[in-house]
Amino acid sequence: MEAIQWAVGRAGSLYLILEVAAAAAILLLAVLRPHWGSAVAQKVEHAFRGLAHSPTRQIIAVGVLAVVARAAVLPWLGAPAPTVHDEQSLLLQAQTFVAGRLAKPTHPFWEHFETIHLNQVPAYASMYFPGRGVPLALGLLIADNAWVGVWISFALMAMAAVWMLQAWVSLPLAFLGGVLVVTRLGVLSYWINSYWGGRVLRSWRHACCRGPPAAAGQPTMEGRRPNGSGRRYPDDDASL
Repeated sequence: MEAIQWAVGRAGSLYLILEVAAAAAILLLAVLRPHWGSAVAQKVEHAFRGLAHSPTRQIIAVGVLAVVARAAVLPWLGAPAPTVHDEQSLLLQAQTFVAGRLAKPTHPFWEHFETIHLNQVPAYASMYFPGRGVPLALGLLIADNAWVGVWISFALMAMAAVWMLQAWVSLPLAFLGGVLVVTRLGVLSYWINSYWGGRVLRSWRHACCRGPPAAAGQPTMEGRRPNGSGRRYPDDDASL
């Protein structure tokens, strides 16, 4: 047990250890049994063939997957508890928005209540920009639980990732990228299990990253990545 705790501490998290072990097992299978599971893989490809070539449907599918994937582990991993100062500050911001305020009045004895990540003057409010607290406020309004807002904002972030990738790579690869975002970040990662925020900003970055290839010309169904001149190369999807 002490060895496991030491390993977890050195690696940073148990999730990282499990991820590395799974990647090593997959690599070993790919080398020793390259055709193992090919029949199952072909069935999966056939089942999702229509979805992979429908831009709108695959965006919706990734959003649904983001919700279902986290819901599947709720019996063992419920809503997270805030553990750091940043989260407490953002939760205060969300509660302030729900109360119909952008900030609260300064306490008469604010000097005795100073703490990290909170502004006391000229008003009592979080130090963070409102984009982080808005999803939490949405969760409080919908379900009286700020984490529901985290869940919704992550699903939207994953959907935005697919929408961005559709402008850069072929539609099947864009769908695969969205699935990887959900499986890597949407179950055990802090992106879904904390109140730190960043999902709204990440969605905005996805929208910005879609701009260059979209400005160069909409990709065809074959979906080739454009270079800076707008020309398209036939076989560079995998490199991205």
